[in-house]
Amino acid sequence: MTELVQDTLCISGLGALYLGDALLPLIHQEALMLQSRESLAPGLHFWRHRKALLLGSRDLVLPGQNEALQWVHAQGIASAVRPFGGQAVLLDCGVQNVTLITPDEGRSLDATFTSFATLLAAACAPVANVEVGEVLGSYCPGRFDLSIDGRKVAGIAQRRLSGVVAVSAFVNVRASVSREDIVARYYGLAGEKSNDGVAGDGMSGARARPALDVVRGSTTSLEDVLRDRGREIWTTEDFRRQCRLACERSGYRLVARPPTPRRHLEAAVYRLRR
Repeated sequence: MTELVQDTLCISGLGALYLGDALLPLIHQEALMLQSRESLAPGLHFWRHRKALLLGSRDLVLPGQNEALQWVHAQGIASAVRPFGGQAVLLDCGVQNVTLITPDEGRSLDATFTSFATLLAAACAPVANVEVGEVLGSYCPGRFDLSIDGRKVAGIAQRRLSGVVAVSAFVNVRASVSREDIVARYYGLAGEKSNDGVAGDGMSGARARPALDVVRGSTTSLEDVLRDRGREIWTTEDFRRQCRLACERSGYRLVARPPTPRRHLEAAVYRLRR
């Protein structure tokens, strides 16, 4: 039985597109973590949101947070605080979220990040060579950013509960002219930080700058890369298919995930809504 579980990857959410509450996909993902912890079966979960800004916990302490979120919501963009690390990320129909959920086998944070980055790089290999490392000036920067020709195409975050690990990525599959602008505007309204990196109210003598400097042109999409190279454009479905192929090449047997028990959904709501 153990060998079967280790070699099987439960797939879920292939066509999932959320339209309203930005916390709903995070609740569902949390429930899947609880399900995997109980079943010991790893899973790969996909989802998208029509328009949402997912915030990191550090964003909540910015002095202009309320004003910034009022502006975000006035643009028809939902918001939620994600239980993963990182900072603000803008989601739309062209951004594919993909999460690998596995039983906790004691691997380090970096080892888990590296393994998932390798899997995503393999999925993107038909587009271009993907590099791993922080892209300065991008939104939600991190040491395990995925980039093509120096421009960020995906970011990775991680969440751990007792006995289970989820490592998740947002991947810019389709092009957008507004993602960077919206995140930059959010941070411009949310507040400033002094030159020592500490959030402030701008009233001290220290020189201040936006809480995150988002540089235009620091990110890209698989669509932009393919278009620049005169290649056929990928849809989000094409990317999901490449992810599944990469998993199969890694030795997994893919199966549909069983329905999530109601008790896990209720537990996830309690964890994230409180």
